[in-house]
Amino acid sequence: MQPLAHLNFGGLNGNYAVLLVKPNVNGGADIVGPLSDVDDSLVNAFILRMAKEQVAKDEADKELGAQIANKKNDLFAANDEQQRKFGCSPSDWAKKEVSDRQDSINLLR
Repeated sequence: MQPLAHLNFGGLNGNYAVLLVKPNVNGGADIVGPLSDVDDSLVNAFILRMAKEQVAKDEADKELGAQIANKKNDLFAANDEQQRKFGCSPSDWAKKEVSDRQDSINLLR
C-alpha cells in the first residue's frame, strides 16, 4: 500500500496504527486521535472495506462513462438526422439564415 501522507506522531508502535478522523465541512478531515498497535484482523478488515469502496466507485464511473457515450451517440445521430433533413448542419443552417436576412436588408437599402 502506498502512503497518502506522512505525519509525525510520537508514541506510535506496532505494524499499523489507525488515525480516527472526522470529516469537516470543507471536504477534508480533522484528526481526532491515533490508535496504536492495531490487530492485523482489523487492518485487513479496513483494507477489504477500502477495496470494496474503490471497486464500487470504479463500477459507477464505468457506468457513467457508458451513459455519456450513449448520449454522445444519440446527439451525433440527431445531428445526422438534421443534416439529412435540412441539407446542412444546424450551425451552417443558422449561418445561412443570417446571410439570407442580411441580403434582404441590403436589398431594402
